[in-house]
Amino acid sequence: IGITAVEEVEILKQEGIEIVVTDHHLPLDEVPDCLILDPKYKNKNYGFDALCGAGVAMKLVEALSDKTTANKYLDIAAIATVGDIVPLIDENRVIAKLGIDKINKGDCLSSITFLKNKLELDSLTSTDISFKIVPRLNACGRMDNAIKVFEFLIETDASLLEEKYSEIETDNNLRLASIDKGSKTIEKCLEAYDINEPSVLIVGDFHEGIVGILASRICHEFNKPSIIFTKTEDGTLKGSGRSIEKIDLHQIISTMTDMLENFGGHKMAVGVEILPEVFDEFKRVLNEKIKEVSTEK
Repeated sequence: IGITAVEEVEILKQEGIEIVVTDHHLPLDEVPDCLILDPKYKNKNYGFDALCGAGVAMKLVEALSDKTTANKYLDIAAIATVGDIVPLIDENRVIAKLGIDKINKGDCLSSITFLKNKLELDSLTSTDISFKIVPRLNACGRMDNAIKVFEFLIETDASLLEEKYSEIETDNNLRLASIDKGSKTIEKCLEAYDINEPSVLIVGDFHEGIVGILASRICHEFNKPSIIFTKTEDGTLKGSGRSIEKIDLHQIISTMTDMLENFGGHKMAVGVEILPEVFDEFKRVLNEKIKEVSTEK
């Protein structure tokens, strides 16, 4: 459930369920008909719009209780803030700094202390979060089911933490193997790709959970907006895209709604779903629109 889940919210409302949507992504023209907490929503009057999803959730806790209660969650909010690669400025910098300090004092979830010890991190840094903790926590959601991470994070029993961590490591190893396989597939695709085009769009038989990672690698390697698509069981193409600082990929694709089955994200990262028969036209139009806002550099 998020800022683009218009139909899903209607179904839940018909069942008599009250809903509050918390999100940090850009809304489309139509938003769910319910209470919305999103700093990027047009009716906002909040001074900082770059919070990550956990940062927004922490603000909801603060609104429902108080700042002291909300600050209990600074440890997990800090990991999410660093891990989501939101700008580490303003409130995000405060959340990250106070959260990391909280973890290094041992005033944090048992699971986070377990991770810190398991990975031999004497004094946790934002770099440790980015490259050692977050990839592991994300692996289950990418490769299997993110509920395993939730269960790990709230666990307090030492033996069960070990057991649940083992499952996370299994998924992480699977993630690494899938990325390696996907990277080799992309290398072959690029041999026949016109790299002079303003974007890189590739379709392949990739694991859905790693297309964002692959897109990020291509984006950074060629300094071009990149979308990696994989085929779904429903017969659609589901892609994850990454962009460069000067090009707002979300804004561009939001003008192409007639070609989209699903879409969401923000300036630098998008999720998009299209039908296979519109891929060539989608690619052509996207490249034309990117050319309009691109510089030679």
